[in-house]
Amino acid sequence: MQRIRVLIADDELMWRESMRIYLEKVLGYEVVGEAANGEEAVERAADLKPDVLLMDLKMMRLDGIEDTRRVLETNPRNGIEATRRVLKINPDIGVVVITSHETNELVFAAMRAGARGYILKRTGNYEETDRIIRAVATGGAAFGPKVAEQFKAFFSSPQPSSLQSIPELSNHESTVLDRLIAQGHNRSKIAEQGFLGSSQAVSYDTTTLMDKLQNVERAREQDVDYLTVLKRRWDQLSQRVNALTLALDIETDPLTIIKYEEQLRIFEARREWVDQEMRVVEERHQT
Repeated sequence: MQRIRVLIADDELMWRESMRIYLEKVLGYEVVGEAANGEEAVERAADLKPDVLLMDLKMMRLDGIEDTRRVLETNPRNGIEATRRVLKINPDIGVVVITSHETNELVFAAMRAGARGYILKRTGNYEETDRIIRAVATGGAAFGPKVAEQFKAFFSSPQPSSLQSIPELSNHESTVLDRLIAQGHNRSKIAEQGFLGSSQAVSYDTTTLMDKLQNVERAREQDVDYLTVLKRRWDQLSQRVNALTLALDIETDPLTIIKYEEQLRIFEARREWVDQEMRVVEERHQT
């Protein structure tokens, strides 16, 4: 069976060692390497191609946000730029940032740069760490109340003229942010109260909200129309869906098949959301 492959980037040796032991011995992940600073994180992410990169936002050399971008492009400067670069080189790497404070604006900046989740460093909540890594490894996303508030503020602020075609948050998306995430509901309680029907629906909603945010950021950076970015994302997601479909045709290990099927389900759902979003934008262009 293929295990989730994780790269740990943090300048605290003891934290890296304790996290490695927990990930390998308790959760059964494969820790493919460690990095003590941003430069190492970018280089090792490019070489090792992990499923998930745990990226500390504040390291001694290059902050986590620039590093996350740079892992994408293979040359980080600061944590956020590193995240962008990591994803530019290999968009299949799931970046999870490590932070001491959820309210830190750098967390939301990292999300905009391409990170799919974050871990609060000092809580010792390993069960939550496991849930977030698994969600991101399969193409999903996870975030909490403080980031949800920043989502709302971001989408309600005026956009540059080139981004005027960006749809506002839908009623459903606002409901997810306001009632479920921003109010700090427990995921299992969300399902019990019937807001969205199931805890999996919450995972899907946070994933597509993250996609929406990051597509807006791509349009802003590239100074192109939002619809252009959506079309490119549809092509990229289609390539991922096709690759997973081919992998399933030849895979024989039952547990690996389960993993690929879960990834395929999520990437197909993300592609379907892009389809819907493109229709919304095109309808706005016609009116």
